[in-house]
Amino acid sequence: MKGGLAAPLVGGALETGISYTVYTYTLAQLTAPGEPPTLSFAVPVAAGLAGIVLSFVLSPFELIKCRLQLGNQNTSHQYNGPRQCLQHLLKTEGPKGLTRGMRATIAREAPGNAIFFTAYETLRRTFPGKAAPDNSSPNIRDVAKDSASAVGCGGLAGTIMWSCVLPLDVAKTRIQTASPV
Repeated sequence: MKGGLAAPLVGGALETGISYTVYTYTLAQLTAPGEPPTLSFAVPVAAGLAGIVLSFVLSPFELIKCRLQLGNQNTSHQYNGPRQCLQHLLKTEGPKGLTRGMRATIAREAPGNAIFFTAYETLRRTFPGKAAPDNSSPNIRDVAKDSASAVGCGGLAGTIMWSCVLPLDVAKTRIQTASPV
């Protein structure tokens, strides 16, 4: 595997796993059995909670990533890799330094997840693709149609979400890359 590719792949899988696990569990708790989740309450609440939980895992990793991305642009953030960045952070800021930008991450992830999942669920209900519930053995065409709908709706929901939360992401990054006071 190319150098530096493993971490984002593992991180992305972990991020998606946590987000969807919390979202799915919470959605099941907020939705009556056999009923579709409400787009005005259950979906955004479950997604927002997933964003909050995810932030506690995501924020320290994004802190390291953002500082590494600064590279030579900032003399106080020049590292040979994530391990050296983490060691420097702990030495200069202590364990509490790992929480730098946590509130900003929550401020981005909670509404971001709520927007994404609400948009996705709305789009999936609007655009065709899902096979009828009584179709216990879908054919390849139904599977392809459903997959295309899921991918298209996911991409559009992601675009909607990022267009709303990008300013929050910029603020989070600035907080995380600022020199300690």
